[in-house]
Amino acid sequence: MDEDKFFPGYLIQNVSRLKNMHRLSKEGMAFLWYLSESFVIAMAFHSNKLLAYLLDYRLEGLLEEKKNFAKFLEWFLPITAWDNLMRNSPRKHCMVLFHKPSHFRKRQI
Repeated sequence: MDEDKFFPGYLIQNVSRLKNMHRLSKEGMAFLWYLSESFVIAMAFHSNKLLAYLLDYRLEGLLEEKKNFAKFLEWFLPITAWDNLMRNSPRKHCMVLFHKPSHFRKRQI
């Protein structure tokens, strides 16, 4: 992931660009999960590249180690919903805000 600038006091101002969706490690996926529980994280994507990645994933054309980013996306919406969002987007680039507050999850006692 690349940051143009990093604002530790204002994490919402940090926009990440995942240059290669195929190379997100399991550790990177876990880190994104942690960030999305604690903060709102913004990620910018090239819409056509994300759509191509989603299509490869849906057609099972990816090796297991290249599916981590799709698994991360599925934590928020089903892949079919992401696919529809990208297909219906008239923009070349898009920005997605990820946040999954832990206080909304059911706690098991």
